[in-house]
Amino acid sequence: MTDTAPQLLEQLRDVHMPEPVSWWPLAPGYWLLLGLIVAMLLALVFWWQRRPQGRDPRMKQLAINELDRIYARWQQHQDTTQYLRAVNSTLKRFLLGQALSSVAKLTGESWLAALDQISPLDSWSESTRHALAFGLYQSPSDRVDVDPLHQEVVNWFAKLSVDSNRHELREARDA
Repeated sequence: MTDTAPQLLEQLRDVHMPEPVSWWPLAPGYWLLLGLIVAMLLALVFWWQRRPQGRDPRMKQLAINELDRIYARWQQHQDTTQYLRAVNSTLKRFLLGQALSSVAKLTGESWLAALDQISPLDSWSESTRHALAFGLYQSPSDRVDVDPLHQEVVNWFAKLSVDSNRHELREARDA
């Protein structure tokens, strides 16, 4: 048995190392992870296209509430210039929230034209139009009747349909 041992040892082959593990094909866990990432990206794209893009219907109600707070402050202090500044600021902030960045710099007749393009100002009196366009730049002796002005601005917001005016809002932005 001892003479057969060297013969048996010669018949043994050398130690074989296994082939290195390749990256392909991927393990099932990686396929699952890849599928989740693709699904999340598709969901993100779908959400991005369907998002309201700043046209939140609640913004209209928030703007009306802000106008009511401004009016209540005016009733306490009777500062017409401050009231007009706050109303114009609220209107512009609302329209900026509707993705109309071009209205931020408008004043005077161009400001009224932009408001009219978004929603007709036919129901607004000449004194309201004048007050919104030029009231900030008048002396305090030039009195503005705030009560009807407030009612007309609130009515303008109430008539404004944020969802149905997307096309008009887009046109006003491009103008």
